Amino acid sequence: MGILDLRTTGFEKDPVIDLKGDWEFYWEKHLRPADFVSDHVPAPDLYAKVPSYWTDYHTDLPDITATGYATYRLQILLPDHFRDDLLLSVPVFDSSYRLYINGKFINGNGIAGEKPDVSKPGYRPFIYPLFETGDTIEIIFNVSNFHHRRGGFWLPLTIGDYDALSAKITKKEISISISAGMLLAFALFFFLFYLLFREDPSRLYFTLFTLGIFLRHLVTGSYMILSFCNINWTWLIRIEYISSYIALIFSLWYFNTVYRERFINILNILITVLFSLCIAIVLITDVAVFSYTMLLFMPATVIVIGYYTIKSIIEAIRKGGEYIVLAIGFLAIIAGVINDIGLANSKQVFSDNYILPYALIVFILTQVINLLLRWHRTVNEEKRLISEIEYMNKNLESIVIERTAELTNQKGELERQKSETEKKNHELERTISIKNRIFSIIAHDLKAPIINLSMMTELLKDKKNLKVEDVTNSLSQQAKFASNLIDNLLLWGEGQQNKINYTPELNNLTDIVLENFNLLRGISERKDIKLNYSHKGDSHVLCDKDLINIIIRNLLTNAIKFTPRKGNISVTVEESLLKDDKVYLIIKDNGIGIDQDKIDKLFNNDIISSSPGTDNERGTGLGLQICNDLVKINKGTMKFESELNKGTTVTITLPAPLH
Repeated sequence: MGILDLRTTGFEKDPVIDLKGDWEFYWEKHLRPADFVSDHVPAPDLYAKVPSYWTDYHTDLPDITATGYATYRLQILLPDHFRDDLLLSVPVFDSSYRLYINGKFINGNGIAGEKPDVSKPGYRPFIYPLFETGDTIEIIFNVSNFHHRRGGFWLPLTIGDYDALSAKITKKEISISISAGMLLAFALFFFLFYLLFREDPSRLYFTLFTLGIFLRHLVTGSYMILSFCNINWTWLIRIEYISSYIALIFSLWYFNTVYRERFINILNILITVLFSLCIAIVLITDVAVFSYTMLLFMPATVIVIGYYTIKSIIEAIRKGGEYIVLAIGFLAIIAGVINDIGLANSKQVFSDNYILPYALIVFILTQVINLLLRWHRTVNEEKRLISEIEYMNKNLESIVIERTAELTNQKGELERQKSETEKKNHELERTISIKNRIFSIIAHDLKAPIINLSMMTELLKDKKNLKVEDVTNSLSQQAKFASNLIDNLLLWGEGQQNKINYTPELNNLTDIVLENFNLLRGISERKDIKLNYSHKGDSHVLCDKDLINIIIRNLLTNAIKFTPRKGNISVTVEESLLKDDKVYLIIKDNGIGIDQDKIDKLFNNDIISSSPGTDNERGTGLGLQICNDLVKINKGTMKFESELNKGTTVTITLPAPLH
């Protein structure tokens, strides 16, 4: 604990070692080397895992906070008489520190104080040579954080053989420089493409996306920007955050040009607004405040890049070709994003260095490959089109004649198909209308009397306080309504299919009218309505008695329904005075009348909606239409004369027998 024992191995097995593991940790104390050579060596508050932020120690130190100060200490035990030259690589801490090695102050970043007003943050990694170290190395860090949302260090120190670690650091710096140069070159390359082809904004989006990663690359890792200019700590963090948000925003718009989806476009707008606000917050607030916006950025980035990675894999499986190359690029980016976010939270995933810039270079190379594939496809398409044009130029006349004949044939076929389609659509609309009407009647009109019959039957079982005569009258009324409804429904349905049987015979209209008077007298008496009959001349007609019965019953039922109590209904049968072999059946009431629009619908064969009667009697809206259809089947005519609130007169003309 707090000791790295290299006495048996030294640096022979591994010439470069990351100083990961458990360090002594002293919270709210800045201990100097002298504090560890006294008689009373302080006991650590805990052995802390390094690298990590000290807020990760909350389980062992519940009172620990993001801001404060602490001391880290590690002892490295080397083999006896160890005299090799070593090199120590020191990263940055949040947000300032002092470094002591073997009791000697070596270097620091910023000013590590015990209060905010005497502390100053700073970032500048450095390397320190260790010559003639002896067999023990003591490393002490005094760390302060009063300016960031987190404290401690998230990258490990590295110690190793001088030559080996120097070579590793040199390679790392070269790769960082090369990657930065490639990012800048690619950004300029795609911006040039945008200037040449401005109708395609994807190149501009990709340029800004690449520039965002480039700027972030300058102010993280080895902080390459500090080699060119001296930027204070606050602006280093601001540039890091702003460049990250710019990269996210424009990567979304670029990815959406590759896989266009409407809901993703809406999401892009929301994310653009959100992180534009975050950029404004970064510009106007302190690091301790705006650093919390990164808590939105990290999950948003993982979700978005993860979505496009899955999308690219699916498209690669479905379509292959260039989509496989795209999927490889997205996989590289998702790996870089996950690694860098983990590293920013002191969690090593794939590497102990930031790799997103390198992942982006892989992604850019996949885009270049895609551009070449598209260019190759475009060239082949142009060759094909040129070949077709040359062929058409040579055979233009014959092609025109052939195509004209084809178009003429196609036009005739299309017109025939259009005619058939219109006919079928008309039949289908009529069938659907009939079906909907039947279902409506069954649901609303036929169900009601059946339910009432069921309820009244239950009442008959319970004879207490029950007037049997009233119940039987209601039962009779509901049964007649249901019977009449079913008759009408069946007849109407048959009429829609032209299946009504018509058998004309010589019949006396007087007998038919009086039979229906007897059938409906009970209903009329309950409303105190008088039924009157008269005839002039011969009342014999040539008709189908069953159909005429239905006509008269429906018209009388309708008249009773829409005539108020104590009203009058008269039926007259008249032989035509013109001797034109016609007989008139006239049914007149003094009821509420019929709207003219319903009369117009009747003669246009439109469905008529049912209206409640003067005593809220139910109906189907089929009666009048059935009557109109049945009169036509009997070679007759039907005419309506109605005035609202004064009454209705229905005049039916039927053929009389030849004299």
